[in-house]
Parts: sequence; structure tokens; C-alpha cells
Amino acid sequence: MQYRPLTTECISLHSSTSTPLYSTSGVPTDDLLTPRMSLSFDNANIEAPSNGGYDSNWADCCNGRVGDSFSYRPPSITPINGTATETAGGGDISQRPAPLCPVSTIYSLGSADSDEEVHVFDRHGQRAPYYDGPYLISSTPGGLRSKKRWYGRLEDGYIAWVSINLFEYFGAVVYQPLNPKEMKEGKVPEWMYNISSLPNLAIPMSYFCIGVALQLLRTPLIVYFIEDLGATAAEVNVLFTVMAVPWCFKVLYGFLSDCVPISGLRRKPYFMTGWVLYVVCNLILCVAQQPSIQMCIFLVFLQTAGYMLADVMTDALIVERSAYESLENRGQMQSKGYIVRFFGSVIGATIGAVVYNKDDWKFYLPISLVFFINAAFPMIFLLPLVPFLMEIETQCEPRNFVTQCKDLFHTAQLKAVWQPMTFVYIYNAMQLANAAWMNFLVEGLKFSAWMIGIVGIVGSIMAWFGIMTYEKYFFGSNWRIVYLWCTTIAAIIAIAQIILVFGLNRKFGLSDIAFSMGDDILIEFVIAVQFLPMCIMYLGLCPEGSEGTTYAMLTTWSNLAGTIAFDISTALTGVWDVASETIQAGDYSGVWKLSLLCGVVGPLPLVLLGLIPKDKEDQKKLQDDGTRNWLCGAIFITVMILSLFVTFTESIYEIYFNDESDHYDNMRRLKRITIGH
Repeated sequence: MQYRPLTTECISLHSSTSTPLYSTSGVPTDDLLTPRMSLSFDNANIEAPSNGGYDSNWADCCNGRVGDSFSYRPPSITPINGTATETAGGGDISQRPAPLCPVSTIYSLGSADSDEEVHVFDRHGQRAPYYDGPYLISSTPGGLRSKKRWYGRLEDGYIAWVSINLFEYFGAVVYQPLNPKEMKEGKVPEWMYNISSLPNLAIPMSYFCIGVALQLLRTPLIVYFIEDLGATAAEVNVLFTVMAVPWCFKVLYGFLSDCVPISGLRRKPYFMTGWVLYVVCNLILCVAQQPSIQMCIFLVFLQTAGYMLADVMTDALIVERSAYESLENRGQMQSKGYIVRFFGSVIGATIGAVVYNKDDWKFYLPISLVFFINAAFPMIFLLPLVPFLMEIETQCEPRNFVTQCKDLFHTAQLKAVWQPMTFVYIYNAMQLANAAWMNFLVEGLKFSAWMIGIVGIVGSIMAWFGIMTYEKYFFGSNWRIVYLWCTTIAAIIAIAQIILVFGLNRKFGLSDIAFSMGDDILIEFVIAVQFLPMCIMYLGLCPEGSEGTTYAMLTTWSNLAGTIAFDISTALTGVWDVASETIQAGDYSGVWKLSLLCGVVGPLPLVLLGLIPKDKEDQKKLQDDGTRNWLCGAIFITVMILSLFVTFTESIYEIYFNDESDHYDNMRRLKRITIGH
């Protein structure tokens, strides 16, 4: 994908004064190509042909219709009076100092067709001049003239306005587009691959709010349902199910944004819609004071669907921008985004465990304020930044759904896609967890809900540290080596649970809660370290124009394998007796056997480790090979559809028929489907 400049400079210049000629930052409407229309910069006018005829200078500069995606061609400046190196007052203009006011003065140092360097005296680049203009001046057939300041595209107007004022009054540059020379050379603007730049700042803030949304309500909702509303086990099942079901719709969200742009934009309108839906649902629950079970279930479903829609759009925005990162640095923006997201999970888990802890603390907030806090995060941290969020493509055309499906299948046939994703699916499906472990902690070791919450918070903190560790120390490491070591360590930790089952930790003076916390810290840290390599791999698999659908498909594929692992883990509880009554009686034989089995099974997929690339360079070679296999692509799509069907069917079963599972099982299931992605 090659960067296409966001604006062009269409200039046919006429000036007889010594006032420097200024550049225009864009051509706003098709009317600019009609008589009596011009862009004016004080005494210098940039005019379209007024005779209704064809002007070769104008047409050659524009190189296309206004509103299309232009290829930049620097303007030719041919003064009416004097030469290119003289002003009316004499002297070589190339020797004149830059103007004191923050404007962009462009002097042509050669002939009209020369490729000589164009000097721009402005830190803002081609968006200048900002000091007094540019202005769009239009005339009606009746002779009335109107003058309106022009900032660029509608989507860029907020950026330009802020940049203008901060630069003029404080000398600060918050947004720096390309200057004409850089555009001519095809340089990529720095903001495109800088996640902390103002046009991108809404992306990490969205990740932060998603992390908070994933964790904050879980514990308060369980307590509110069970203790305040007296909900049955079946109703708690329904709550957790509606929190998980929207994750199955990620591919549909991707299809929607790729196929149905709104006002030429594919991401930003859906991004805003998702977060507005999330905020509104939480505010309704807040206003309701004591919402009923049915109201909670319905609005929690809608708010989850809302931030899932925003999550898919956030991922798509990252994928689009990652195309402009160098191969060496590809994934840096995404890594930083996930660091912020995991930090949000830490904040959300901490707040959720503290604000509604009715059993252990006398002080707690009413549930209505908990919902308000949940809504406040995106309102405070995200919504003020949304106006500055820029899309790379602003003239997107609707795409046919069938064509999009064909393109998706075409992508799935690539060896670069189905081969590594086969490993991802098998690997995730075989990362089994002891389904009886939480019951063992609660029924066997008498852990309180507060202790369980503390273990979860510490685990979230270590997952955050794991993401940062990979980004800082292992970003350029061999992906296969990372998976090998992380899987081996995770298997050892899983088997080490046997120490807690037999109470061996107490012989060394280590309490049960301390050992359990250490176990959870290590496993969360290891999982987080191995999480990013595959996400970086997904970036390179997304074709231009289908970023939303493809990335959502790949992450959904990974998450669905996690639900399969959950189902297998649950089925294994029938092999040995790990019922709550058995554990309460002190019989832990089934628990340690399950831990041993899960620890042994986890490393088995490593025999297929050769299916994934070693690193980004190896992945690029695999992509450049371009080998396709129709059968493998068909199997890939079929397995994904069947997995979605099984997951959705299980959700319906949980809602209408299952009255037995407890909320710890539901939390474990929700965690498997929502991990990271």
C-alpha cells in the first residue's frame, strides 16, 4: 500500500506585487474549477481558469478531479512581472530571510518544469499559511463575494485549527504534515506511525478504555446480581453469556466497516457509534439507580457490543497505520496500544474489586455510581480526542458483500495465512486449564472473594508487565524461540500447582495465598509475553481495503480456539471426581491429576512450531512466495464457521437450559474468549 497524499496543490499563479507567493493547502470543492473561484492569500491570488476553457498549468498540477485521491505534483510558479529570482523591488528572493509570521512561503528557484528544490519556511508544512489564510473566496452570478478561511479537509479541520493556534500563541507543533518537497518524494508523514501524535492519540485512549471496560463491571455485577437482586445461577449464567456473545460478532463488524463506509469513512463513524452506545447504556443503568436483572442483561449486552465495535475499529486503524511502519519497526504502534490496553485492565480490575466490596469493607459505592464510573472513562479520556482522529482514506466507496467474501476467501487460501493460523488454532485449543482449580481455592482452601480478586488484580498487573517486557527486550526476537520458552515455563507452572494441592508450600513457610498469587503472576506474565508475536504476525496478513474484516477474522480464529480449550477442560472434569462436595470433604486427588494432565498436554503443539514464521523477515518471504491452496483455504473458513456455530450454540444453551454452572466457571469461560483480543 503506497501513501497517497491527503491534499494537492493546484496552482496557476499571477501576482505583480513584491508580496511573497503563498501555497494553498488543498482544493475544497469541484466549484473551485469553475469561473470566479479562487484561493486568496492577502495580495496573492491563486485562481482557476476564468474563461471556462482548459488551462494546462492548472490541469497538470491537479492531475485529477477535486475530491479524488491525488498524486502530488509540485506547483509551477511563474510571476507575471520579473523573473523567478527577482521581486518588484529587486534582489534575489532565494536570499531573503524567512518571514517572521508563521506562514509557508514557496519560491520557485528554477523554471516552471524544473525539479529544483522548493523551500518552505514553516514548521507546519503544506498546511500553511496559517497566519492569515488560506481563504476560499467565491462569487455568485450576482457578483456577491464571500470569504471563508480554509483549513483543509473537513476531517482535518480540527487538527489544523488546534495546530494553528498552538503554534501562533505558544510555538508548539502538535501536527506536522508533509511539505511540498516531502510530498513529491513520497515521504510518509511522521504522524502516520507515531501513536502519540494528535491525529492518532484517540487510538491508545480507546485501547485504555477497552481494557477498563473488560474488567471493571465483572465483580460488581456478580455481587449485585447475587446479593442485591437474589439472582439464580441460571440468571448469572445469562449475564456472563451476553458478555461473551458479542465477541463472536467481530468478523461481522469488520465486514460492516469495510463494505459500508459512512460519508466516505470506514472506521471513524463506527468507532464513534460503538463508544456512544457504550456510554449511553451505562448512563441509563446509572439513572435507573437499582436496575432489574432483565434491564442489566439487555444493556450489558448492548454496551459490550458497543465497545466490541469500537475495538474492531481501533484494531483496523492500527493495521492501516502499521503499513507505513518500516519492516524492522512493524508492530511498534500495536505493541504500545496493547500496553495501554493491559494497563486499562489493571485499572478496571482494581476499581471493580474495591468499589463494590460489600462483604469485607463498610465503605462501598452504590451500583449506580459504578455504572457512572464505567461511562466516565471514555467520556473523559477518549471523546475529547475523537474530533482529532484522522482516517487515511476519506473517499472510500461501498464494497459488495459477495466481493468482500471472495476477497476474504482469497486471503485464506494463501499459505502465508492458513499455515501459521493452523498452528495458532491447535496451540490455543490445547492450552488447557484445570477447570476445578477455582473450586479448589474456594471450597478447599477457603479463599474469600476478596482474595480471589487480589489474585486477579496482581495477575493483570503482571500481564501488563509481560507486554512491556516483550516490547522492550524481545521485540526483535525469534517468534519460535519465544513460544518454545514461554510454553515450557507455563507447563512447569501448571504442574507446580500440585505443590499447593498437597500443601508442600506450607513446609517452606509459604502461605496458600502467597503461593497461589506467585503461580498466577508467573502464568499471566508468560502468556502476555507470547501474546504479541502473533498479533504482529496478523498485521502483515491484512490486505489493503479489508483490514477490519481480516484482522477481526484472525483474532476471532484465535479466540474461538480458546473456547474449544475451555470446552475440553470442562469435559475433563468428568474423568476424575472434582465435584464441590468431594473437594469440601478433603479429597483432592482429582484436582492434582487434572493439573498434571493440563501441564503435560500444553507443550504438545510445539511439534508444529515450524508452521509459524521465525520473524517478520521470514513472514515477508512467505508472503512474497504467494502460494495458494484452495482446499486449505476452504478448511480454514469451514473450521472458523463451525467454531462460531458451536460457540453461539453453547451461549444459547447457557441462556435457556443450563441452571447448574457457577459464576467461577462463567468467569473462566469469559476470560478464555476475551483474552487479549
